[in-house]
Amino acid sequence: MLKIFAHFIGRTRTFRVYILSLFLSLFVLSFACIVTFTYSENYKSILSFSKVVAKESIHTILSKFQSIVLPAEWNVQTLADFLPTMGPVTESNPILVSYLLNILKYDPHFSNMFVGLPDGSAIGTMSLAFTSHKNFLSDSSQPLPKDATFVLRLVDQTQHPSVETWNYLNDSFELLASEKIIPASINATRQPWYEGVTRTKKLFWTGVYTFGPSLQKGISVATPVLDSQNTILAVVGANLSFTQFSDFLSKQKVGKQGKAFLFDSQGDSIITDTNPFSALSKIAYNQFKAHPESPHFILDYKGVKYLSFVTKLPYIFGTDWMIVVVSPLEDFLGAITRIQNLIFLFFAAILVIVTCVIIYFSKKLSSPISTLSTEIEKISKFDLSSKKRIDSTVNEISLLDGAINTMRHVVQSFARYIPKEVVKKLCQNRQEIVLGGEKKEITIFSSDVSNFTSITESQPIDVLLPLLREYFDVMAKILLSQKGTIDKFIGDGIMAFWGAPLYEEDHASRACDAALLCQAELRNFNQKRKKENKPEFFTRFGIHTGTVIVGNIGTRDRMNYTIIGDAVNITVCLQEVDKTYHTSILISEETYHNLGPSYIARPLDTVLVKGKVKTVKIYELLGKLNAEPYIAPTSEEITLCQLFAKAYEAMQQGQLLEAKGLFLFIANQFPDDFPTQIQLKRITEMLKKTPT
Repeated sequence: MLKIFAHFIGRTRTFRVYILSLFLSLFVLSFACIVTFTYSENYKSILSFSKVVAKESIHTILSKFQSIVLPAEWNVQTLADFLPTMGPVTESNPILVSYLLNILKYDPHFSNMFVGLPDGSAIGTMSLAFTSHKNFLSDSSQPLPKDATFVLRLVDQTQHPSVETWNYLNDSFELLASEKIIPASINATRQPWYEGVTRTKKLFWTGVYTFGPSLQKGISVATPVLDSQNTILAVVGANLSFTQFSDFLSKQKVGKQGKAFLFDSQGDSIITDTNPFSALSKIAYNQFKAHPESPHFILDYKGVKYLSFVTKLPYIFGTDWMIVVVSPLEDFLGAITRIQNLIFLFFAAILVIVTCVIIYFSKKLSSPISTLSTEIEKISKFDLSSKKRIDSTVNEISLLDGAINTMRHVVQSFARYIPKEVVKKLCQNRQEIVLGGEKKEITIFSSDVSNFTSITESQPIDVLLPLLREYFDVMAKILLSQKGTIDKFIGDGIMAFWGAPLYEEDHASRACDAALLCQAELRNFNQKRKKENKPEFFTRFGIHTGTVIVGNIGTRDRMNYTIIGDAVNITVCLQEVDKTYHTSILISEETYHNLGPSYIARPLDTVLVKGKVKTVKIYELLGKLNAEPYIAPTSEEITLCQLFAKAYEAMQQGQLLEAKGLFLFIANQFPDDFPTQIQLKRITEMLKKTPT
């Protein structure tokens, strides 16, 4: 017995003594709870719990509103920013029409997207899912086409009389039917959203109003497109129907029967609801207005107690709206009361089932050991994402937890110096790193920041290093997301490769995708830099596919997982040739032939790699078809590639006059294309040397 007490007062405890201490504590706490816990204390806990549940429901509702409002503002502002570059605001502008339709198709929150013009004309799209619009407006006896999903709505106020056209489209944006309304039913400049933007000349939320032929109830957000004189060129906006808000609130329950209601600043219910708690929600709203310092309170209504919670929506619609939650308190009290009775029975049974309790706590104590074993297994599989720690007063468990955590950090740090796939392979196979390599065909990626030397000379080191770190972070995330292996950072450059240590059949495609994504992300990166008055980084890329030796190169004590071979020199050469042609991404012929037809590239030249006799044919990579918009080529780029390839082929076949004519045509169509100017100059020199 003395030994046991010695263990209790000592700094460390054995596993067996720890079980005994928990066993004794169980009895002490059990009877202490029975004696000290009273119904009033439980009631306070219940009330506190019910308030937490109500707050969580409020938080869910607020999150839902923000998930609708913020994308609405972002989509409207984005369209306004890009509208001047999209071309004319007409139905014949496929870019604008596609943009408006796709927003409705892929974001179910919007019922309408529109662009209004100062002359009262407008172009807009509407989702029929939010409306009861089932028949033609011009002939209400005729039903709409069965597959009609969207409407392309055109209002032309320049004609006399004005004309409004409704084009009904299916889910693939194919025209199913069309009708005209003369005169037009709306004038854009007289709509609430246009009038509001005209007054404020900034992003504007309307109040609640009805719109559309089915008189939907909702709100609109709109923003102006301004010229340099702050004159409105157009107004871009979106409608949010209350149908979705109503559906969401009707499904949002607090407890078993509680409901949520939405009120405006005048105390009127925004969304009509026949719920039996509607009258009670009005009482709760009035009580809150009388005592705003108490957002949660208990109402006694017809002999029944209700929990109520009132809060303001964020000032996102330009007005003060309130969310009122009402729920019978019994929803929370009834279940907890039953649990309380079960707790008393449980403690009474403890005296009878001592053996079961000991087994239970034995399992509970073994749980940390099991958890630590799982963490070790994760590390062996190179899963370092877990941050789980075991907080235990058992000395042995604490020591083991600390050792595992240290091991996790060591492996994680080790992986920063060696490609993660290599470390993962070593962990899984329990191998030791050894010198050696193997020949593999891979695709190599090299990047370099243009005029980085001048940037370093103009910036102090304490400013330059954070800028460079941020730049590398942007680039590295994209390379790793495309399953690339980052070889090294060379000053402002990055060397990476695909196809090793794990073989990827589409290594060339992944490298090109990475370069296009880096190029797109750097545009956003530089826009941010420009706003912050920081130097912009314009990056050149070189990509080549070839055979190299890849593996652990170096000495026994210091080595590096890297690649060596002529293919590396060719890649660096391509990135340097970017300077000559004023291009961004150059790929070799070997890489080009490993790509599919979705990649848009044009042949530029045949260059001689330094120190080599064999020449390399190079291509400029411009984009990828059927990809994300930010890496997809424009129609102008596709046309340029087609024309340039035809001219280049004619030049290669010795048809210099034909090639010159084609290049002159390209220069006229694309006067800023530097490679075209180079080829024209080259052909001119060749023609001078050619006897007539």
